[in-house]
Amino acid sequence: MYNTCTRTGLLLNPDFPAFAATPDAIITCDCCGKGCLEVKCPYSLKDMSILEFEKQKSSCLMINDQGEMTLDYRHAYFFQIQLQMAISKTSYCDFVVWSFNDFFVERIQFNEDFLFHHLELAKQFHKK
Repeated sequence: MYNTCTRTGLLLNPDFPAFAATPDAIITCDCCGKGCLEVKCPYSLKDMSILEFEKQKSSCLMINDQGEMTLDYRHAYFFQIQLQMAISKTSYCDFVVWSFNDFFVERIQFNEDFLFHHLELAKQFHKK
């Protein structure tokens, strides 16, 4: 599936000097190019399935209008991985929620409009 999976440390990008990112890995493959890998292992998931976890108020997952499970775009993790993709200059992130009992994987595409809208809000906040 992946040709490489390289663990990373702190990533910086001169285009975003006020921000840094720490994806769990940078992945590459022949068909998709370079992407980020972000793995979450919530303690609250330890004794339940992904479907049960999604129903929890604190869950980062949601069921969309098409009935598919997805990362909730309103959750902080969505902003986190969008920023990681911008800083690492990648076009996608494989987002994983994992426990010993179950797991969920979703490929999230870079959304430039979402990111730059929220970066502008962050800049305004820090100016105050």
